[in-house]
Amino acid sequence: MSRNLSVRAVLALTAAAAALGFGVESTRADARMTVMYEADLSVQEMTGLQPDGSPGLAVHDGLFRQLQTMVPVLPPDRLVEKVTGGVGDMRTPTIRGRSATDLAALFRARIDSAGARMVFADLGLGPGSDAFAGADSVNLHAA
Repeated sequence: MSRNLSVRAVLALTAAAAALGFGVESTRADARMTVMYEADLSVQEMTGLQPDGSPGLAVHDGLFRQLQTMVPVLPPDRLVEKVTGGVGDMRTPTIRGRSATDLAALFRARIDSAGARMVFADLGLGPGSDAFAGADSVNLHAA
């Protein structure tokens, strides 16, 4: 994937993602934020010196990253956690099938472990996805 396509994809995902930010005491609600979900190589390309000599994306651009990996590109206070409305795994737990109390505890634990004190919930909303509704939606709202 080219650097320009990666940056566009990240910006589009940031703008269009069905994500919820919780526990953001120090972040202005109207501040621009770019959250990178890309693999290490793409992140390095987006944050490094660009082919035209200009600098890549940086912390002052409102840059955050989900999933710190083997290559620490951003400082710990720029890392966010995540949960999913789909099938979860060890790294990204699902929020489906949980009570409001369990959801609140899960979000608190994720917020506490994130250097940026934020967690994003990928609810998988949009064309072609099943709606996050019913008891799961009620419990999320109550949490």
